[in-house]
Amino acid sequence: GKEVIGLGISMEKGGDIIALGKNLESTASFIKSKLPVGIELQRVADQPKAVTASVSEFLRTLTEAVLIVLAVSFIALGWHTKPFRLDARPGLVVALTIPLVLAVTFLFMRIFDIDLHKISLGALIIA
Repeated sequence: GKEVIGLGISMEKGGDIIALGKNLESTASFIKSKLPVGIELQRVADQPKAVTASVSEFLRTLTEAVLIVLAVSFIALGWHTKPFRLDARPGLVVALTIPLVLAVTFLFMRIFDIDLHKISLGALIIA
């Protein structure tokens, strides 16, 4: 085994994890350049990277969900058989309503200080 020193760094409530990650990366690079030979600095966990991946996945999933709902709405609401045609007006109502509801949801989340966590992200996708 090797002798090690563990150092944990945590973010204060309400902080920006992505900015913290960038600052830690630059500070770690500076510290690595000053360390004597034989001493290494290794990162064990990278929460900013995990958060970035989680937010990217949420945005992709949300976009897919909205597109699927819009496509189904355009077809289901605008499909007429007598005479056979596809009317876009009902679908446009849905297309305008979904972004409006999401914007109001994010506004209320900001007003009530609800952060984007896995549970709130999942609830948004389900809704």
